Amino acid sequence: MKLKIKAAVIALLCLTFLAFATGCDVWDIPYDVNDTEGYTVSVRYDANGGHFETGTTIIVDSYSMDSLPKNSDGMAEIALIAPENETRTNPFSARKNNHFLVGWYETREAAEKAENEFKYSGYWDFEKDRVTVDPSKEYTANKPVITLYAAWLPLFELEVCDIETGKCLETLTFNPLTDSFTAPQWDKTTGTVRMNGFEKREGYTFNSCYLDADKNVPVEEGSTVTFPDLIDFETATAKSTTCKLYIQWDKGNWFRIETAKQFAVCAKSDINADGNYIIMADLDFEDSFWPENLSAKEFTGSITCTEGNSFTMKNITRNASGSAVALFGGISEGARIENITFENANIIVSKGIKGGTSCAILAGSISDKATLENLAVKNSSFVLSSGFGLTGQPEEYAFGLVCGIGDPDALGITYEELTFDYTEDFIGTKLIIAIDGNTVTLSKEA
Repeated sequence: MKLKIKAAVIALLCLTFLAFATGCDVWDIPYDVNDTEGYTVSVRYDANGGHFETGTTIIVDSYSMDSLPKNSDGMAEIALIAPENETRTNPFSARKNNHFLVGWYETREAAEKAENEFKYSGYWDFEKDRVTVDPSKEYTANKPVITLYAAWLPLFELEVCDIETGKCLETLTFNPLTDSFTAPQWDKTTGTVRMNGFEKREGYTFNSCYLDADKNVPVEEGSTVTFPDLIDFETATAKSTTCKLYIQWDKGNWFRIETAKQFAVCAKSDINADGNYIIMADLDFEDSFWPENLSAKEFTGSITCTEGNSFTMKNITRNASGSAVALFGGISEGARIENITFENANIIVSKGIKGGTSCAILAGSISDKATLENLAVKNSSFVLSSGFGLTGQPEEYAFGLVCGIGDPDALGITYEELTFDYTEDFIGTKLIIAIDGNTVTLSKEA
């Protein structure tokens, strides 16, 4: 038998009160219309401090007794449908500012503590519970057989904390029954971190996150974070209203690099040349460019590999000019490069370079206070090409194979099969090139 529900009453209920206010005929009140049409068994939902999408605080479902199924005792049974249930033709979600709906309850009493507002009992399980009515009795629509009250709790708070200091960096509000968070994650396409709605921290990069300060409960990158089992549904009370997520940060700007294109794009955005790059694979620059700002500035960041690995950065072609005449303008104090081999890196100078410029394949200069471990430069070249011209005298420049200024041997840099040459059609007097280890000396032919 198909259950008949007078759903129209829900939308019209607000008119009931307007009818009273304007003195309309009582017969026009929807309750009386329902009685006339045989929808005499009513169930009331009280938003209890909130309101429905219709703008009303109460909605009523009215049923025809004839359509209600009977149990073995001959009693009529109603399987209620929650107002917000999407199976309704027109769902009516209840709202209350800065609160969330816990559920619907048969009874409410004033709470002893003002902040709790009400005490609730009789949690209604819409899947299992049934309203039982006696078909031998008479009912009217304006006297509901049951009233269910909405129970509300204030939105919960998620405190996002620095795991090192315990300091709360941001607070987010959420509904624990419907809301979830996505943990920050490394984006393999860009080599950068997607914070997924969490705030970035100036001067730091996300490393990992945990549900506890002792790092016993790690949260997988990009996973869904929820906080279940925080509500006692029998009493509509919260076991806890504040949750915490602990983030471990690494100081500085960090990138995880798997392709040459990633490195080029990330380094281009690294305007201060102080980024920290974790290399995760060999990088082939044959179809990519070497970032200009690394050649133009002193590098103070780090280039390291995933633990236990060594990788190669190869097939780099740099068309140099001006004062940026190496892969790195300089490798400064505090910089770190470990377990990296630069192979087939070619610096081609086709325009003039400023007097006093330090010129080499790897770096214009390298500080003896930089940390360089298992660093090598192999099968690479420095070429003064067509269109090149010295704006100063040869002795004004600091030329080298690995670096113009610095001692690669003392720094433990391995280098082999490196060349320094010029093309016959370069501009200017022919040069004499003398190479002694790393040092390159240029002089003009008499």
